[in-house]
Amino acid sequence: MKCCKFFSIAILIIFLLVCSLCVFYAKYSTNQKKILGTKTVIVGGGDTFWSIAGREFPNMNRQEAVYYIRELNPDLDPGRLRRGQEIEVPVFEEVRCAEVIKDGKNKGGHAMNRFKCPACGGDQYTACDTAEGCIYCGNKELKKMEALESEVEEE
Repeated sequence: MKCCKFFSIAILIIFLLVCSLCVFYAKYSTNQKKILGTKTVIVGGGDTFWSIAGREFPNMNRQEAVYYIRELNPDLDPGRLRRGQEIEVPVFEEVRCAEVIKDGKNKGGHAMNRFKCPACGGDQYTACDTAEGCIYCGNKELKKMEALESEVEEE
């Protein structure tokens, strides 16, 4: 009798483990991002893969971004990054479209649009005709501006 009870519990535990693995696999295997290519990033003083991931992919899970950076740079020791060193980071389909051009210049040859956040006043630039939300404060509604350059208020 004890043998049958032990066997039943063992089967139940194995079944639950298999179900858990299936759920885990389904959640993370369908969440793969489409990589269009790579771009070169110059390592700054004190940079780590973690800080680079946060800077290059502000709207992405940082652990996931570090994973992709490590996959593209397998020969690099993350603990030995040097200032001025070049590393490759992925360019994702949705990131390419929503990439913020920090200096306001269009380097990609695409028509750029400027969106202003009414909540925080932040400007963001994209080659897309729409913007998902403010990258600074998370506000969902952005106003598309007619001019690419922000207007300087005169006092």
